[in-house]
Amino acid sequence: MKRRVLSFITVLALCLNLFPAGALAADAGTDDGLCPHHPAHTDACGYISPVSERECTHSHDDGCYAEETNCIHEHTAACYPGPDGVSGTDEPALCAHVCTQDSGCVTRMLACLHEHDDACGYAEGNPGAPCTFACPICPIEDLISRLPARVSAHNMEQVQAQLSEIYALYEELTGDEQRQVDLSPCVALLDQIDGMGSAVLDGGYNLSEDENYPGTFIADVPMTFNTNGHTFTGAVSGKGAIRVTGAGKLYLIGGGYIFGKNGTGVEVESGGFLSVADPATRIKGIGYGLDIASGAEVHLSGGTYEGSTAAIRADNFDALLEDGCAYYDDSGNWLSPDDMATATKVIVKQCTDHIKECVLKKGLPTHDWTCLACGATGEEGCTFDFAQSTKGTCGSCNNEITVTVDRESLKVLAYDESVKPENGTVTVAVKDAAADLVLDTDYTVDYKTQADVGNASFTVTVTVTGINYDGIFTADYTFTKDELEKLVLEWDIVSKPVPVAVAYDGSPVEKDDLPPVIINIQTSAGVDLHDRLKYSHRAQGSSDAYTDSLPTNAGTYDVVVTLPEGPDYQAASSEPITLTVNPIDP
Repeated sequence: MKRRVLSFITVLALCLNLFPAGALAADAGTDDGLCPHHPAHTDACGYISPVSERECTHSHDDGCYAEETNCIHEHTAACYPGPDGVSGTDEPALCAHVCTQDSGCVTRMLACLHEHDDACGYAEGNPGAPCTFACPICPIEDLISRLPARVSAHNMEQVQAQLSEIYALYEELTGDEQRQVDLSPCVALLDQIDGMGSAVLDGGYNLSEDENYPGTFIADVPMTFNTNGHTFTGAVSGKGAIRVTGAGKLYLIGGGYIFGKNGTGVEVESGGFLSVADPATRIKGIGYGLDIASGAEVHLSGGTYEGSTAAIRADNFDALLEDGCAYYDDSGNWLSPDDMATATKVIVKQCTDHIKECVLKKGLPTHDWTCLACGATGEEGCTFDFAQSTKGTCGSCNNEITVTVDRESLKVLAYDESVKPENGTVTVAVKDAAADLVLDTDYTVDYKTQADVGNASFTVTVTVTGINYDGIFTADYTFTKDELEKLVLEWDIVSKPVPVAVAYDGSPVEKDDLPPVIINIQTSAGVDLHDRLKYSHRAQGSSDAYTDSLPTNAGTYDVVVTLPEGPDYQAASSEPITLTVNPIDP
């Protein structure tokens, strides 16, 4: 085993010339150059830490400045003696100008002679120097960390390229550096490759062009067969293009075309092994595309198979598929294992649109499902179809759900849809459930009202939408005005006692002298109806009709208040209240 590994490493070393020198150079590592293999800087790496400049603490005093005088004064007549500044002399004997800093004639210039010393604390900064150490081990360890856990026919070429790069860098290390590298993951992968047979190590059988093979290709050891996208034709009469013996292990890769011109495409004998994963692979034969004997191990996750008798012959079609895969016809329709014995063209691919067989979960709005095509399982919410009924049925599992609406409780919505009905107006229950579903947890309810032309009736639309299930229940509930409760106006007799007495003042009684009226209604438009109230009176004990208005003259009256019918409310009237207008005291 070790000899084979060493032979493989030697072959990999021969590939070094294929890599440009720059591609094998190690990275500089982190910003400061430190890594597990260079944990501290040394003189050899040349690293110097940067040092920040320390500022000077010297403060300038008067001795640090020099003054320079440059008079900018211009003499005026006041600077000369004599009347009106004329004395017969040219000297400005009377000039009182003095050059100062304030006059602008004296300029103070910094001329500090201070030199940095220990007392001022100044220290010059240093940008430092970067670490020049380039770790040759870290890049190898990074490549090792990216290796897969296992080798398969699908990733073998990639793994071989990764191992080639790792061992190429490893050979450049010193002995001490090599002892720091853990090659056990590489050795484990080499063992896996070795277990797949020497033909795999040698690259197996590779096509560089279309090939008409003179006989049947025999795979009697573990190996890869790489078509590289080409066509491989077996032309011997009565024989297949490829036969995998009981001792053989064939990984068919490359996405090409295997054609048994006068026989089966690929035959797998009892004990043999076949793996096909590339979706571009096509296998066709006269009679059968694949002929699989009992006791053979076959793994199909991709490819197209064709045969004049049947695409595939096997005892157990389910056992051939990798997890998540299924059989399909040329139109993309699923083929069940029962159809496989006569299907002449079959495509194997991942199952994405599951064909679900569902089983309800008793008392819950969900069901379990199993895909008939690939065997995948899962759980999902039921989809209920109410079909204009209060009972919904799930078409997948026949589960049932019932929506119950308390029609009477919807009357509060007739004039105002913003009012929320009391809890219990709508209940939702799953068949055989121990308790009803919960509002705003399992479902939501929306209400909408609409009055017909003329407001003769009002309709409330109730919509129940599932949250943890699919399905929408909707129904209309219509009420006529006669069904709605009559509007009642009430006197507020708390703030003022009954009967009410006022003094005669020659003017009609004011509404404010009477108790306020309570209106137990909120209109859809939110209008205050108190301005629409009408007051009327008649003499108490009289059978005459009420007079619209409040009384003026002294006497005792019955007063009633009425509300005429509106667009979204009914007419109403209050009970009479006793009103006494007292005459003037003589």
